[in-house]
Amino acid sequence: MLGTSLELQVLASSRADARRAVQAALAEIDRLERVFSRYDQESELNRWLNDARLEPSAELADLLRRAEAWRTFTGNAFHPGSEALTLLWRQAERDGRLPSESAVSRVLGHLHAPVWDERPGWRPEVPLNLNAFAKGFIVDRAAQVACDCGAAAVLVNLGGDLRHLGTTDVPVDVMNPFAPYDNAAPLVRVPLRQQGLATSGGAFRGFKVGPDQFSHLLDPRTGYPVDQVVGASVLAATCADADVLATAFSVFRPAESLALSAQLPGVSCLLVSQDGKVQRGPGFPNGLPL
Repeated sequence: MLGTSLELQVLASSRADARRAVQAALAEIDRLERVFSRYDQESELNRWLNDARLEPSAELADLLRRAEAWRTFTGNAFHPGSEALTLLWRQAERDGRLPSESAVSRVLGHLHAPVWDERPGWRPEVPLNLNAFAKGFIVDRAAQVACDCGAAAVLVNLGGDLRHLGTTDVPVDVMNPFAPYDNAAPLVRVPLRQQGLATSGGAFRGFKVGPDQFSHLLDPRTGYPVDQVVGASVLAATCADADVLATAFSVFRPAESLALSAQLPGVSCLLVSQDGKVQRGPGFPNGLPL
């Protein structure tokens, strides 16, 4: 799903109810993937980007509208058009040299433009990849649909973006961004209840330009790879919000992220810096025994 793995856990009063809830959640994920996916050339998002005659559905327009609000709120730290920078740095890998300042400046000029406008026929200046927001939105919808179809509790994990609905805490591991393999001991185990959790980081993936290695996470404000935060985990009321903020908190300096999370109701964060320092925002759990 959306280029990553899906895990779905459901608690229900009977096996039949559990099966119905799972099937409903999977159907909703399939439906929304056909709306928002950039991996599917026939998705509504791709067709809308490629054909100025098409008007977006209310669902797509609403997510684009919300993405623009988050872009503005974070001062471009979250930007659905940052794929244009990724393409620039992939070319730098192939060329074996850093992208020129003029090339970076050209892309940044496009990224200052909005990603949504209410005018009919309007299109953004750069292609949009909504995965850093749509993935969390899909997780939220899948969890809600499962509960609407009879699940007493549900946990959805789509590539590390999680949403829990239920009355009992579920222990969830946050991966250590410096661990060399997936089944290494987690950085921390936290209780998740009626919340979303998302993690963003760049410890393992990146761009190799000549002899130098850079994070795959790019700062849409500067055009260059981030170099301070290697892991940002965010707890929020929804997975969609946690998804956006984990991306933004990977771009901000740690002090900025900690200050912002303290101002947002129901939001807390855990940050891991390049030097290995771990910082918790107000309200982030100290962790359960491993």
